[in-house]
Amino acid sequence: GEYYDEVLVDEAYYDLYPDLVHSMGMYKGVLYFNFGNKIYTMTGATSDSLDGVAITLLKEYNDVYANSNGKNFTGMSFYAAEEGEDNAFHVFNRPIAAICIEDEVTYREEPIMGGPDGETVIGMAKVRDTVTPTLTVSIGTNFSESNKIETGETDENGDPVKAGYKLEALDYNPDYSMYNKKEPGDKYYEYENSNEEFLWCANVVDTMPMEAMLEELASEETAEEAEDTEDASEANEDDEYVTVTIRAWCGQTGYTEKRTAEFGLSVPDTRTVNEEDPAQNHHFIENKREDCYVCVHCNDSYHEEYPKDYDGYEPKDEDATYEHYDYGEGETPEFVNIQWAEDYSTCTAQLKCAERYCDAAISDTVDCTVKAETIDGSDGNTYKVFTATYMGNVVEKKYPDGKPAYTLGDMNGDGKVNSGDLLRLHKYLLDTSTDIDLQAADVNGDGKVNSGDLLRLRKYLLDPDNVVLG
Repeated sequence: GEYYDEVLVDEAYYDLYPDLVHSMGMYKGVLYFNFGNKIYTMTGATSDSLDGVAITLLKEYNDVYANSNGKNFTGMSFYAAEEGEDNAFHVFNRPIAAICIEDEVTYREEPIMGGPDGETVIGMAKVRDTVTPTLTVSIGTNFSESNKIETGETDENGDPVKAGYKLEALDYNPDYSMYNKKEPGDKYYEYENSNEEFLWCANVVDTMPMEAMLEELASEETAEEAEDTEDASEANEDDEYVTVTIRAWCGQTGYTEKRTAEFGLSVPDTRTVNEEDPAQNHHFIENKREDCYVCVHCNDSYHEEYPKDYDGYEPKDEDATYEHYDYGEGETPEFVNIQWAEDYSTCTAQLKCAERYCDAAISDTVDCTVKAETIDGSDGNTYKVFTATYMGNVVEKKYPDGKPAYTLGDMNGDGKVNSGDLLRLHKYLLDTSTDIDLQAADVNGDGKVNSGDLLRLRKYLLDPDNVVLG
């Protein structure tokens, strides 16, 4: 049915993460429930009929950044935060472990009056101040206390210091519910996967006050009504919405959609599939720490040596890749571990695996060629730019004085983005001597100017409300 693919994703999560729960809560007649990495609402059900049921996607969790509030039990200290340098960790497309709707209560102190006259303060009492119904969401991760790694520091005895919650545990065995080891004489002792590294896994907690969330949903409906009447000004769309681009993942094609600005709620009927970013297959790479193959995208694992009658056995995925691979003829390489000298005079880098979204280095460190030049910005100022290349391919550009002012998509510098810019970009791709603003031409934000930018600009001109430049 309509949700079959979602069921498959949800089942896959249960094979990768311990202690996930399908949970729900009711607020003002609306049922809220979690499935995979999404929260849905359901309305219209009655005690004797489901004919009027409507299920709507409320929110999907993709990029999640976590900070810690310092609680002694570290696994319960993480909360959802904005992206920043102080983040404890970042995860992508992790499942929701559970949700609940609960009252968040604040207290105030009031004097306790007593004494002979009843007007003497004899103490203070805490009384309820505010009660805020709140949707609390726990996003599951496999960062755990028992999966410790060395921090690079040593203790007073000179021994390495190890810490948990620094590296996600991998290779979860959903068919093995115990955390203690098998006995050496057991038939499958050598294949044991006991899950001992998954003790006290951390959840990342996100909270949304129900009334504020409902108010944002109401503004969403106002926006839709405004669009229907061709009067979008009353919707304050620029303030209330953001258009997000979500990259492809294992079995899932990339897409763009509108979400509300404060809580990131999905706006119905705005999701557009990104044909340039098709669904990925597993990219299994040997992981010596786990002694198995682990997908670099979704953390699924594969053991090629398991016997077929062992609980943890899974057949080999013939559609997956099992090693990093190089670039084919005509493919433009990308680079990782880019290091610049302080004065930008030199630059080193490593070639990145050609698999989309795999950041593994597949080459030794190479020395890049660095070109220094001065360019004019559209604001009348001049800017220094250092361009590092390797074998004719751009590795990275650096702008010590800041990037020159430009309008993305405005190839000819006339201050507008229209069909004239599309024509100018097409001419440039046929003849690179064509005058063009190369920064404005990189409309898909991949650091290169090629046919991908031409396709993105064409789509943008056809549908500027749903296609994003950059």
